[in-house]
Amino acid sequence: MSSTLDARARMQRLVSESSPAALLGALAAVLLLGNAAVQETGLFIDQAIGGLVYGMILVMISLGLALVLGLMGVVNFAHGALFMLGGYFTYAVMADYGLPFWAALLIAPVGVGIVGIIIEVVVLRRLYGKEPIIGLLATFGLTLMIEEAARFIWGRVPSSRRNPSFSPAGPTSL
Repeated sequence: MSSTLDARARMQRLVSESSPAALLGALAAVLLLGNAAVQETGLFIDQAIGGLVYGMILVMISLGLALVLGLMGVVNFAHGALFMLGGYFTYAVMADYGLPFWAALLIAPVGVGIVGIIIEVVVLRRLYGKEPIIGLLATFGLTLMIEEAARFIWGRVPSSRRNPSFSPAGPTSL
């Protein structure tokens, strides 16, 4: 047990004492070594950028969950469903209204914010001060409702949309 605590303490000390320059240096070393090890450098760079973007998305989601849990005391399982709704709102603004990507990128968060406010007023305010399991079950039910509403509105068959011109990737399927 004490060896586990010692390992945790060492890891926390290592992370807290690491400077941003050291972390950037480690990242640069990994990129350079990986680049030298991989024959096709374009693939490596694509994978590295994709991994960084995916990591940033996970950080945004986890920070949002931590913020909601810390401020409201409710485990919000519907948090991920709201992120999904943002993707569908962006798709709808582009496909149904013919607006460009940048306009959709500005409009979709407003739509998700409105849905979030409605959820807060109708459901979450009733959960403050209650047992955590009640909030967990209520937000899990919200997740199921939001997912089924998305299937009802946008259908069960995946649809593809061309990515913006700045993106080197192919079509995105929703």
